[in-house]
Amino acid sequence: MAHSHAPPSEGEALEAARAKLGISQNEAARRAGMSGTRWRQIVNGVQSTAGITVPVKASAETLARMAKAVNLPASDLSAVGRTDAAALLEGSPTEEARRLRAEIERRVANMPPEDRERMERLIRQEEEAAERTKVERLETMLQLIRITTQESE
Repeated sequence: MAHSHAPPSEGEALEAARAKLGISQNEAARRAGMSGTRWRQIVNGVQSTAGITVPVKASAETLARMAKAVNLPASDLSAVGRTDAAALLEGSPTEEARRLRAEIERRVANMPPEDRERMERLIRQEEEAAERTKVERLETMLQLIRITTQESE
């Protein structure tokens, strides 16, 4: 695809990692679970539709999948300013939780009122259950610490 601008930094990093791995763009795309066309659009930073070229920026999730497919380290994504994708690639549960929560909120907001109320109740119940589980895990950790410190005294 001909274009007059430079590829984005993340595209350059992905392509360097892909070349180092010695695989084609189509193979990298297959490993990332996407089409070769979409891979090229993202690494080039543009796509053409009906003769109109528009900029493309991969979501953090897509970029993390692409990086994983070519063994691009999270530190390289951070270095090019994509800390969002780097956090997902590293498996940061906090970042992933934020992303999932935002998607849930967006989807729930678009539901009819009666479905939204029911879903919000279910979400509250799940959050309360998760909090109870967290408390139970912390209590277990505290018990282990108490046992360990008693043994060492």
